[in-house]
Amino acid sequence: MPERPVRIGVDARSLLQKEARGEGKTLLRLYQTLARLRPTWRVHAYGETAPATPPPAFTVRTCELPGFRWNTWERIALPLMAARDRVDLLHCSSSSAPPLVGRPFVVTVHDIIPLMFDDGQSQAYALRFEQSLGSALRRADAIIAVSESTRRDLVARLGVRPDRIDVIHWGADPAAPAGARDDALVLAFGGDAPRKNTAGVLAGFAHARKRVPAARLVLVGLSGAKKRAEFEALAARLGVADAVRFEGYVSDADLQRRYGEAAVLFYPSLYEGFGMPVVEAMASGVAVVASNLTSIPEVVGDAGVLVDPRDEQAAGEALAAVLGDANRRAQLSARGLERARELSWEECARKTAAVFERVLA
Repeated sequence: MPERPVRIGVDARSLLQKEARGEGKTLLRLYQTLARLRPTWRVHAYGETAPATPPPAFTVRTCELPGFRWNTWERIALPLMAARDRVDLLHCSSSSAPPLVGRPFVVTVHDIIPLMFDDGQSQAYALRFEQSLGSALRRADAIIAVSESTRRDLVARLGVRPDRIDVIHWGADPAAPAGARDDALVLAFGGDAPRKNTAGVLAGFAHARKRVPAARLVLVGLSGAKKRAEFEALAARLGVADAVRFEGYVSDADLQRRYGEAAVLFYPSLYEGFGMPVVEAMASGVAVVASNLTSIPEVVGDAGVLVDPRDEQAAGEALAAVLGDANRRAQLSARGLERARELSWEECARKTAAVFERVLA
């Protein structure tokens, strides 16, 4: 009698939502690649609500439970769905796990921002996060961190043994052919969270524009109306309101167009577990000026210009130097493309499969 296929269950809440962002998009790309590398595996994606178009590579299962504050979905619905499907392994993909899993499980940790950076969260939230993550890590059969930076944080803050953590970088998609680049266009990612350093993006751009008066900025990712109004007012005070275009959530197709148009990505984030926009920009041939903090130097390597995001003037001057030098941008573009090829989804999927198979064995 042939063996039944391996069944993998996945906490896919980050993917199964209306506007999937970084974590959800990477989960999809990982499992699309795993489906090709391990075609006999059967993967069940668990969420609270099903999207209009089910993502490929998954059998989608959903269950809605009241009680967000007590995390009833993770505590009750997730292990029950995994039990119903008789999965061999549960992939807890978002830095937590049910108190009772009932089968081998792997935890992926993207970052531990609530414990390392004041990002506006309450002390009570940070305590709950620490307790939940600590419990998951103590019980997990394997732990995946998306960067060496995250592994260092887990060791330093939560006392996890380094040898229990596999570092598996996310991958980069080959970019669509670029259109006509705008040599004066800067792309940046903002956000309501302080770590995104949106004020620093605007201040740095204002310094750069003193040296490159034609420079313009597209700032994507601002979803909150109140914060957007605050940053629009800041741009006006800095004298760059006419040169900044604010955008909220953008689709994958629109984001690819932004990468295809931009001359430089400006990414002075204060804290990242990985920094997916940096990889996407490099894969698209965009020159990168980015933060020298946390995971970003690890991801960029020597393929970009690293700056102290807390020094807005110096960051702006570095941006202006790249923006005003076509040869420098071409060099950074070539190195970025090479670095992005090293961060492949195939490598990410192979390493993830090896961790799963080690646990299953």
